[in-house]
Amino acid sequence: GTFPLVVSLHGATRTFEVECESGPPHVASSVVTQHPDHNLAVGRPTVFNVMRRDAWGNPIAGTHTLTPMVTKVTGPEEHTELTTTDLVNGSCNITVLGKAAGTYHVHIFGGKSKELVPGSPFVMHLAPGPMDVAAITTNCYVVDSLGVKRGQLDGDVLRVEGGKT
Repeated sequence: GTFPLVVSLHGATRTFEVECESGPPHVASSVVTQHPDHNLAVGRPTVFNVMRRDAWGNPIAGTHTLTPMVTKVTGPEEHTELTTTDLVNGSCNITVLGKAAGTYHVHIFGGKSKELVPGSPFVMHLAPGPMDVAAITTNCYVVDSLGVKRGQLDGDVLRVEGGKT
């Protein structure tokens, strides 16, 4: 940003406007925030925003000197969908779409050395997603008065396994 620089020399004071640019990217100074959606579930994307910063904590604008972030996810389903979107302001969004309920660990690396960003790995606990009515399987049985299974409904057909129905 632009800052005033005040110089005093031999009793004379002069103020200059100084334009400062951020330093080179520093992975250990990156800041990661997770989208504040607390209803994490299968089939719902989880978004992590990574703000790249220099060693003094200044945001880094532009992408011309940035090494892309690399993400690895471990958890119950290794075929997790990952998308990285560079926002051109020095930050990027990493979207994770889990396909099975359970606990996932999201590892975010940056820089040429593939150093972990602070706080990584991030933990996601995914609940089961919404019910898929087309994927429901039901088993209906005919039980006699003694609790013995006597038949099974198969679609709209009753198969009798013994006794009268």
